[in-house]
This record gives sequence, C-alpha cells and structure tokens, in this order.
Amino acid sequence: MKVMKVNKKHGRSPSQYTKELLAIIDLYVEETGDKAYDLHRVAAWAYRKGLFDPQPHDVIKQFAKELARAARQDF
Repeated sequence: MKVMKVNKKHGRSPSQYTKELLAIIDLYVEETGDKAYDLHRVAAWAYRKGLFDPQPHDVIKQFAKELARAARQDF
C-alpha cells in the first residue's frame, strides 16, 4: 500500500490521519480497480468495510446541519 511521503503543497509530511485516509483510498483502488474513483463511493465502501467509524459527535453535527437546512426552507 503506497502512502505519500511529502505534502508538496506545504513542504511537510502529512499528518498520521491524512496518511490513514490516503491509505484507505489506495486500498479502495487496489480492491476495486477503480482508478477514477468518486470520494463518496470510497467513503461508502470504507464505511461498509468498517475502515471508518464516525464519532457520535460528527453524526450529531451533520444531523444538526441538515435540521438547520430544513428549518431555513420552512421559513
């Protein structure tokens, strides 16, 4: 599994979390052969495989955003 060594945009190594995310993309490409991947498909695949488990706070934050969007449309 390949992982970027240097973040060329900032001239420093990516964080461990970034390396883990890039490794998930690499694993997706390796397992599916889909080199023209869509990040929504990668995220859904990773979630189904148990490679990503959102924190409860993240789920609540996202749901609150959706509630706010619906409330704005109601007025």
